[in-house]
Amino acid sequence: MSMEKIETESVSNPFRQTPEEMIASLRATCATFREFGGNGGLVLPTDDRILELERSAPQWPEGELMFLGLYLRMCTGSENVDLSWQARAAHLRATGLADPLKDLGDFGLTGRAIRVLGTDEGYSPGVDWITLDLAANRKRSSIANLQRDRGSYTGEVETVAGLELIDLLWLFPDYWKQVDGDTLPFPVAGGCTFEHKDYGTVTPYFGRITRREPGFWPALLNLLSVKNSAPRFSVPTMRICR
Repeated sequence: MSMEKIETESVSNPFRQTPEEMIASLRATCATFREFGGNGGLVLPTDDRILELERSAPQWPEGELMFLGLYLRMCTGSENVDLSWQARAAHLRATGLADPLKDLGDFGLTGRAIRVLGTDEGYSPGVDWITLDLAANRKRSSIANLQRDRGSYTGEVETVAGLELIDLLWLFPDYWKQVDGDTLPFPVAGGCTFEHKDYGTVTPYFGRITRREPGFWPALLNLLSVKNSAPRFSVPTMRICR
């Protein structure tokens, strides 16, 4: 698989956090998931596994838009993917950052419409450290060409990110408060697709988190054709840290 990348200077990522800060965010998020109604179909990381993560934290990757992240899987295969999506959306709403389910509703879609590529094989509950390149694939012929290699994803090779990008929203909200489509590209969750009755096959991308007015949720999640090649959008890649 050939994935073109715009070269970035080897400088420190201004949004970087310590592993301790990220683990604290994970614990708080899992607490929200436990309170989420109907979470009986989700499998959350155990305290022992989170402690293992703390002890095995890798170094932050080099590159201005390279991120350390968490590969959080709360279901087996494609079963309960929609519930996993809804739990993440509920957490973002609880934190006051965004309301992705409302955004989907505005497009006439629900969480059940989502398809996460590569969940048929090698996808089981767990959490691992991952590295993500948010500058990847700004030069591309289309998103669809990159999605073909996401199938049966096990994390052993670099591939396009999917639901993992949603977790970057609560891990690094400051990025999404500054994203502009220029210096900071709009990240596309290429590992997820929706079938829309009017737009065909589309994939979600995340815009800028703006100040929320009382009673009003500004849109964060938008849909993009898989044929898109505009450089203001990146299609981030991820790799599991082994």
